[in-house]
Amino acid sequence: MVSSNASSSACALINSTQRKINFLRSSGAISRQTPASKLALAAATARLTSSASPSATLAINLPSRGLIDSKVLPLAASTNLPLMNNCVRFTFCSARLVHSCLVGIAMVTPLHRWSGRRYRTNLARTTQSPPCAFVRLLGLSHMTTRRLLAIASVERTGSTLLCSILRATKAAGNPVEYLNIQTNNFATFRERHHTPRIKASFLPMALARKATGRFPWRDISSFSRTSFIDYLHEIAEVNTTSNGVFGVKMHWNQYKRHMLDLGVDVSLWGAPVSWLRITRENELRQAISFVRAAQTESWNSNMAVTKEPRYDADAIIAALDRIASENHDWDRYFAEHSITPLHITYEQLTREMDHTIRLVLDHVGAHVDVVPPPTTKSQSDALNAEWAERFVSEHPEHAHRRSIPRTN
Repeated sequence: MVSSNASSSACALINSTQRKINFLRSSGAISRQTPASKLALAAATARLTSSASPSATLAINLPSRGLIDSKVLPLAASTNLPLMNNCVRFTFCSARLVHSCLVGIAMVTPLHRWSGRRYRTNLARTTQSPPCAFVRLLGLSHMTTRRLLAIASVERTGSTLLCSILRATKAAGNPVEYLNIQTNNFATFRERHHTPRIKASFLPMALARKATGRFPWRDISSFSRTSFIDYLHEIAEVNTTSNGVFGVKMHWNQYKRHMLDLGVDVSLWGAPVSWLRITRENELRQAISFVRAAQTESWNSNMAVTKEPRYDADAIIAALDRIASENHDWDRYFAEHSITPLHITYEQLTREMDHTIRLVLDHVGAHVDVVPPPTTKSQSDALNAEWAERFVSEHPEHAHRRSIPRTN
C-alpha cells in the first residue's frame, strides 16, 4: 500500500510541471509539440514509481488527464522497479534541467525580441522575406553584388541630391548613408531585419534611452562587432539592384568609425569597387550650409525646420576646419591605397546634371535611357549668400575657400 504523502507529492509534481509548460506555451517560448515538455511530464510521472507500488501507480488515472503517453504505464507497472530507479532518477533530473533552461528562455525572450533577436521564426515572414543569415548559410542571395559603388563624401557636398537621382535610376544600387546609425533609415532596417543586435550588457541603458524617446543605441559600441558586420552584409543583400550593383554613400567619419575601426573595409562586400568622390568647390558655402542644417535640424529639403538659424562665425570656422580635415583624410586614404576615384563636384552636378549622372552610371557599367529628376532640392537661399558676404568681410583670411576647384 503506497503512502498518501508519496502519492500527493508525485501528483503535485505532475501538476506543477503541467502549469509550467502551460505558462511557456502561452508566452510563446515553446510550442505545443516541444519534445522537452513531454519528456518533463513523463519524468515527473516516472518519479511516482520510485516511491509507490505498481498498483498504486496504476491507480492514478494519468491517461485520462491527457498528460502522458500510455506507453509510460508499462514502466510504472513493471515489477523490476529497483533496476529501473536509476534510469528514472536520471531522466527526471535531466528533465528538470531542461525545464530550468526553458523557464530562462521564457524570461529573456521579450528582451531578445526587443533587441532584434527572435526565439521563434515567424513562418509567414520567412516565406515572404527570408532572413539574410539563412540566405547566406544556404549559399543563396537576394541579388548577387557584382559591383560596388562607393561614394566618398563630406557633409553638405550635394551627396544627398546625387544619391536621390541614382536611386531613381534603379541601376546604381540604392545608395544611402548605411553607415549612419543615427537615422530613421537605420532604425527601420534594424526593426525589419533584427540586426545589428544590441549587446546584452547595454540593454538596461538601451531601455532607458528608448523610454526617453531616443534611439536605444548610443553609438557603434552598443552593438557587437560580429552583429554589425552581419548588418553590413545584409544591407548589400537587400539593396543590390537587378544589375548587380550595390551603392553606399559614406562620409569619412562614418567609414572610419563603422568599418575601418572594426578592421574591415569595402572589400568586405566581395565585389570590384568603383570609387566616386564628390566635393564642393565653394567650401565656405558648404560650411554655412552645414551650420544652418545643424541649427535647424533640417539636413535635406524633405525635413522640417525645427529651429531658426542664426549667424555664428565661430561655428562656420569650425565647419571649415572639419571640411578640410575630412577631405584630407579621404585624400590620404586614396593615396595610401593607390585609388583614383571618379571625381565630381556639387557645382558640376547642378550645372550639368544629366551628363554628370551618366558619367557615374558609366563608371559602374550601367545605362539608362532617361535620367530621372531629383527627389530633393537645394536648400541654399539668399540667407546663405548674406552670411557668406558677412563672414568674408569679418574673416578675409578665409576668402579663398569660396572657390577651390578639384580635378581627378
